[in-house]
Amino acid sequence: MNILTCTFIFIKNEIAFTAGIPKYESYSSQQILKFTKVITNVGGGLNASDGVFYCPEPGLYYFFVNIMSQSNHAYAEIHKNDKRVVYVYTDYSGNNKWKSGSNAIILQLER
Repeated sequence: MNILTCTFIFIKNEIAFTAGIPKYESYSSQQILKFTKVITNVGGGLNASDGVFYCPEPGLYYFFVNIMSQSNHAYAEIHKNDKRVVYVYTDYSGNNKWKSGSNAIILQLER
């Protein structure tokens, strides 16, 4: 079982989202994750149906990603355009206990 959450905040003009995939999902490598649960999407930058954040205005943006896994390895990446800028990984130790991994990045984004 894997769970993914992603939070991003841009304070200046109240642009923010928190979204996740709160149940087990299986993905192939190189697949863009589509968030099934959007908690906050202030400013409308997150398009949950395609899993992409579209920058509504230029500035510094903070992205945080957390993954959890109970029964296997889990790996996720944040990309800026088509380039990986940060990744997160959890290892499976075989004891069926929850493992988690987190990472964050601040990016300069343009519209």
